[in-house]
Amino acid sequence: GAAAAGAEIVPITFAVQFAARANNGVKRAEVIDAVASMVPAPHKVNLDQPELTIMCEVMKGTCCISVVRDYYQLLKYNIRLLGMTPEEREAEKARTGGPRPGGAGNHAGGSRAAPAEEDGEEEGGAGKDADEEGEDEEEGEGADADEDKE
Repeated sequence: GAAAAGAEIVPITFAVQFAARANNGVKRAEVIDAVASMVPAPHKVNLDQPELTIMCEVMKGTCCISVVRDYYQLLKYNIRLLGMTPEEREAEKARTGGPRPGGAGNHAGGSRAAPAEEDGEEEGGAGKDADEEGEDEEEGEGADADEDKE
């Protein structure tokens, strides 16, 4: 909700998750930096356990933005994985060879990687996977938003 005048704003941690499909013109790092820079102080980036995740999905010429809570803690809202015990998730990871259930490829790790996922998918870097609709990039990082914006 909106803060009353004079009320102190409680800092919230966040991360930016980016994916592009069928669009090679939008640069991942530029989008993440632009989105993160719009988040005012005192909110801070936390790539390990963000309270909120800003999802930025580009599909062809359309960009969709959403803000979700506990995205990584809830296994990226993967219902199938959430229904498994931790032991079953580990067995699934071992059975499929790691990155994603079903054996799809993983994203190359980078210097500023997002939290390790329970399903074994790695985030970060400039890695790309080809899918049925074109190129797919994901990233779970953001820039510090220390500037005071009003």
